Amino acid sequence: AGDAEISTGLGLYNQHCMRCHGVGAVSQGLVPDLRAMTRTTHDIFDAIVLEGVLAPVGMIGFKDVLTPAESEMIRQYLIQTAHKQQDLDNESSTWRAFRTWWFDQFGWLAAKMIYCLGWLEVQVLRPSAWVCQAPSSVIQTES
Repeated sequence: AGDAEISTGLGLYNQHCMRCHGVGAVSQGLVPDLRAMTRTTHDIFDAIVLEGVLAPVGMIGFKDVLTPAESEMIRQYLIQTAHKQQDLDNESSTWRAFRTWWFDQFGWLAAKMIYCLGWLEVQVLRPSAWVCQAPSSVIQTES
């Protein structure tokens, strides 16, 4: 699949799948980790995603909102994500230790950016009452 299809698959995944299967297809353990799909799962992907053959165990079908082409773009995104994870798993232990340390030290920055983006959304959607918590203060405004 090309970059455009994988990018579209990422967007579709984020819109329809991320709530249950996690950011970047990293499961939190309650549902399957889609980066580790078996060949059989790939073979019946549309039956699972579109038709809902796993509805009895909680995986509803999305045929009302996704086309077979869109389902395939999601599957291609998941394949790329699985390959990237495999590459990460194979990287040197020194780099992995440094990367883990970096995110442990500066992960708060990403969380703060996500928080402030949410704050901007609230400010735009409900400008009459919004709150933004800065690192050392709280700013409250009522219009």
